[in-house]
Amino acid sequence: MRAVIDTNIFLAAALTIAAGKHTGSRDVFEELLPSGLFEHITSAPILYEIGDVLSRSELGVPIAMVEPFIAQIETLSIVVPIRNLSMGIADRKDDKFLETAVQGRADAIVTRDADFHHPGAQRTLSTYNCRVMSLGAFLRALNRQS
Repeated sequence: MRAVIDTNIFLAAALTIAAGKHTGSRDVFEELLPSGLFEHITSAPILYEIGDVLSRSELGVPIAMVEPFIAQIETLSIVVPIRNLSMGIADRKDDKFLETAVQGRADAIVTRDADFHHPGAQRTLSTYNCRVMSLGAFLRALNRQS
């Protein structure tokens, strides 16, 4: 399975790692991403957004953790070029995720963001045989596949 993972999943992973807790998002980052059970597709604008969000002091992610966190994502991912096209999502900031999925021929976008269920986004997703999955649905799909 090829998947684009939204910033909100990686943010949850970083926060739980920093807090010493264990969650599904942390599993994606620490276990599943390195395992090769799925191919993670990303792009430079997504990596930038993840770094930008994790660097916000009010979130409480230790700044020393941000660069290695992003480096691990980049190293273990397929990074595809995108052109910042409008992809039909209600929130234009999310277009990069859909364009990355299309360019990387992803099977799924893993997110908690309701904007991916917008009719314009759904039309684009269905055209490219890509679906939106919650983290739980993604973990179950990987479990069935292994």
